[in-house]
Amino acid sequence: MSPDQTPSSLLERAKSARLVRIVVVYLAVSWGVIQALDILSQQFTLPDWFFPVGIGLLLIGLPIIIATALLQNGLRQPAQDAMPAAPVQKPRTSWSQPRSLFTWKRAIFGGVLAFAALSTMGLALILSRDPGGELQDDVVAVMPFQIVGGETELWREGLVDLVSTALDGTGAYHATDPRAVLIRWNKEIGGTEELAAPDEAAAVAAELGAGNMILGSVITTAPGEVRVHAELFNVRWLRKDASATVEGPESEMTSLVDQLTVDLLKSIWQEGEVPEVRVSTVTTASIPALRAYLEGEQAFRQSRFTEAQQSFARAVELDTTFAIAAHRLSFAYGWALGAFEEEHIRNAELAARHTAGLPARDSLLITGHKLVDIDGDLHTIELYENLTRRYPDDYEAWYGFGEALYHLGDQVGYGRDRVIEAMARAYAIDSTIAPSLFHLIQGTFYRDELAEAREWTARYLAIDSTSPYSYGLRLGSALRLGPPEDSAVAAQALDSLSLTLFSQIRFAVPAGRSSLPYSETVLLAAGDPRMPAPARASALEDLGHQYLRHGQIADWLALDREADRIQGRENELFTLTMTRLAGLLNDPAAIALQEQLTGREDYPETADYLASLYAQQRRFSDAQLAVDWLEGAADSLDEAGVTARARAYRGMALAYQGHIAAAQEDGTAAIDYLRRGLTLIPGNWNVLRNAHRYLLANLVEDSDQLEALRIYGSLYQSAWLEALGYLRRAQLHERRDELDDALRYYGWFLELWENADEHLQPQVESARRAVDRLSGEGVAD
Repeated sequence: MSPDQTPSSLLERAKSARLVRIVVVYLAVSWGVIQALDILSQQFTLPDWFFPVGIGLLLIGLPIIIATALLQNGLRQPAQDAMPAAPVQKPRTSWSQPRSLFTWKRAIFGGVLAFAALSTMGLALILSRDPGGELQDDVVAVMPFQIVGGETELWREGLVDLVSTALDGTGAYHATDPRAVLIRWNKEIGGTEELAAPDEAAAVAAELGAGNMILGSVITTAPGEVRVHAELFNVRWLRKDASATVEGPESEMTSLVDQLTVDLLKSIWQEGEVPEVRVSTVTTASIPALRAYLEGEQAFRQSRFTEAQQSFARAVELDTTFAIAAHRLSFAYGWALGAFEEEHIRNAELAARHTAGLPARDSLLITGHKLVDIDGDLHTIELYENLTRRYPDDYEAWYGFGEALYHLGDQVGYGRDRVIEAMARAYAIDSTIAPSLFHLIQGTFYRDELAEAREWTARYLAIDSTSPYSYGLRLGSALRLGPPEDSAVAAQALDSLSLTLFSQIRFAVPAGRSSLPYSETVLLAAGDPRMPAPARASALEDLGHQYLRHGQIADWLALDREADRIQGRENELFTLTMTRLAGLLNDPAAIALQEQLTGREDYPETADYLASLYAQQRRFSDAQLAVDWLEGAADSLDEAGVTARARAYRGMALAYQGHIAAAQEDGTAAIDYLRRGLTLIPGNWNVLRNAHRYLLANLVEDSDQLEALRIYGSLYQSAWLEALGYLRRAQLHERRDELDDALRYYGWFLELWENADEHLQPQVESARRAVDRLSGEGVAD
């Protein structure tokens, strides 16, 4: 080339083969980077800015690469055909400085540095995700589905139930309680109809300990046709592990849920065949029944219990094998406070007959509900304890545990404090269900924890301020908690109160240890002559038992006799016998009445409990008659297939054998008989069981003090034994040098018996001296 030749133009150099190859390579690498960014962004649900920033860096890099190629490779002079005759000085150009800046080393290093920084930021975001708490890899939280088009709103929450049921049915995954999911969802995210952001949903799932979550949508594609899409995420990393889409008629929603669940599982199943999923076998094959059930669930979650009853009843009517619907219907009837006791029991039994094939959680909840309310099986407490450990955020598990403790807990030595703890946990999971506070409020009033009673009463009335229960609670709490002027107004209202509202007061606000005046105010008003005879008699009997609880034996017997007169019957023999056994009955006329009533009974068929008294009186042959009769009756019942009652009769026979052995001073045999008998007697036979448990505690005070302490502190269901139990427990604590506990139980005893009958005052004085003695030793109150 001659000296006067000029370099090629930029356009010509841009068309050079070398530059084109560099750009093609850069674009190919950029495409790979884009795919990697997209995978990272999607799989780990990185922020919306992550992917666009990566694209921006690639766009910035393209002109830098082109400029570097031009400056480093394209601006060199073409080679000369021959060397010049004399040296020619190279002219200085304006490209020298940019060429020193735009080097391949700098371009490559800058690109690597930029994407390293972006990747580090993405990794930091992933690693910084701390959902809090321990996440369980086999637990899945199913979130509300987004609904698009059509009249499919029912499936927004309904698919939470159905997909959760499907996952539970696999046995490999456990779905969190749909109620707990929806409560937290509405609290944290609100009732939005939009699909929540994965990070928001993950926060809800993490609160429930779920290691995985499902987000989904239902789109109406044509009349009666839907497309259901779902995505399975790892909660900790917000990594999308699987997705699935199914389409079909809305009338075949259960089949669509089956296929959707199977498709999700196929994407993550590690080995072997995917478990079979058939929602219809767990719920119902009838879509109308399923719709009615889901409508009932929606109403139930919103405390619309009458509507819930109607919907669940319609579901059961459409499919009598629909166990979950029957269970929920029994629950709804049970919360009607006894108004539907027959329906409550019937549906509990119906549900229990159709638990085959249900997921473990549902089967255990249904079985446990029947065992508590109908069978009184003490093993149910352990069943619910295991349920709450396995499903720590399951409302029904905690509520069922609280119910089991309320009805049966005393028989295994639990106090009412455990009921309060369990129900408080249920309330913490779902604070919208007012009836879950029933037993919690009762427990605080029973224990005279009036500050707590006031707090929980206020919380209940914030949920429900219009029902008969709420009115009864308001009146009862005014009488027990209010200032004198409020109590006076409430007392005046009792004069015109209906029978239903009296029942609500008595249920909502029970008497504590120090509230005999409250009981007198309410129950004397309920026993007014304007009330029907059965209701009057019931109120007077209840008040009489409060007097018996406070050691006022003569007042109890007078009211009990008046209640019998109103109803034209004599019904005191059982309580008279129990009171005599406990050593509380010393009035000759009362003892004569007990013996007179005894002579009218067809012993042992109608009054086998007399065997305990006969054993105490060393009338062993008479006591043995009950043992023999019960064993014979148990044999007959077994032959007739009535095994539960036969078991109970065998337990009673063993217990009475224990009373005989104790009277014969064979303590070892007596303890063995009593323990074996108590394992067979149903927990809801608590009145009879407590007579046996009290004797057992007396016998094991030296050999098993902890068992004796548990029994003595849990006799609160028996008016004639509660105070004695506290006294014996206080004395035992004092023997063990557990002086704070001794003072507590001496105090409880004195609260009950401070104004006991004269013949019981020596025990009262003994307790007072013990309190003075222990307080003088500097024991804390």
